[in-house]
Amino acid sequence: SYPDQVAGLILNEPTTVKVAEFFTTSSYQKANEWLSEMTPEERYEATKDQELTPQEEQLLEASERTFSEGTTIFSEYLASEQNLKEISAIAKATTSLPPILLFAQPFREQEYRDSEYAGEKTKLCLIKGHHALYLAQPDSVSTAINDWLKSWPI
Repeated sequence: SYPDQVAGLILNEPTTVKVAEFFTTSSYQKANEWLSEMTPEERYEATKDQELTPQEEQLLEASERTFSEGTTIFSEYLASEQNLKEISAIAKATTSLPPILLFAQPFREQEYRDSEYAGEKTKLCLIKGHHALYLAQPDSVSTAINDWLKSWPI
């Protein structure tokens, strides 16, 4: 069974059910349409304050070009949606989630405290930066992971 096969989870800003539901709102659809009508230069100007490094900007541009049905990244996106559904179902069906180390930006703290990931074995690690916290603050992330693993009983 699930709890017997997984010792713990390390998560970087995972999608919550609350956020997933936002993607079906008319506000999100309008924003998405607005962005899709922009040129790459206009999109850059509209989103340049996201604190991405030049290398991350290149990766983002490349991912936008490759994120289409049938690609590996699209398949991974579908798999992540399925994972979210499974985690949500487990959280609803049991009171015992495995230990979770969850990395998030400070502005998302309440979202995660109210989410399906919340529990007595969940450690929320708040780090300033952008979504890819392991790129923004690699030393902080690795230190937190090492400290978390060292706290486990042997």
